[in-house]
Amino acid sequence: IEDQPEFENVDVYWEGLQQSGGLFAVPVQLDAVFTSGDYAMFKGTEFDKLDMAGVNKAIFRAMKPGGTYFAEDMVSNPGTGLTVGQVLHRSEPAYVRKQVEQAGFVFDGESKMLANPDDDHSYRTQPIPVRDYTDRYMLKFKKPANAPDTNKRPKAGQPDPMDPYYTNTLVLRDG
Repeated sequence: IEDQPEFENVDVYWEGLQQSGGLFAVPVQLDAVFTSGDYAMFKGTEFDKLDMAGVNKAIFRAMKPGGTYFAEDMVSNPGTGLTVGQVLHRSEPAYVRKQVEQAGFVFDGESKMLANPDDDHSYRTQPIPVRDYTDRYMLKFKKPANAPDTNKRPKAGQPDPMDPYYTNTLVLRDG
């Protein structure tokens, strides 16, 4: 990607939620956050100690006003929330939407591109090849443009308190 001019203004930061206790400790404000196939795992696993309401609020704070938050996962039946996450690796879209909106995001749309109406939501989505046949949702949220600007960049001339973070970061451009 580094050699492709159309991506010269793109930096990629990877943040494992358990790495920072759900604080989403990225070193800069973000334009976009994308979670794929993992929201279901935030209940009943090693992530169970994470407060997802707090995680979504941390993501909200880490984003620029107007930023976009995408959530994609395998669909579980209505009323299941995250309760089948560990067993079936699925989450309920309406539940996820409510959690993300409670953090301050505004729902901005949904894509049915990965939907599969033949999936009855009853089987486990692992191993990974099974995912190709599952009903999946893609939700898009926006941080309101008038939301507080919580700049996370260090001030010029000050040490970067996030310096250790960079050992777990892929930056796709120099600078």
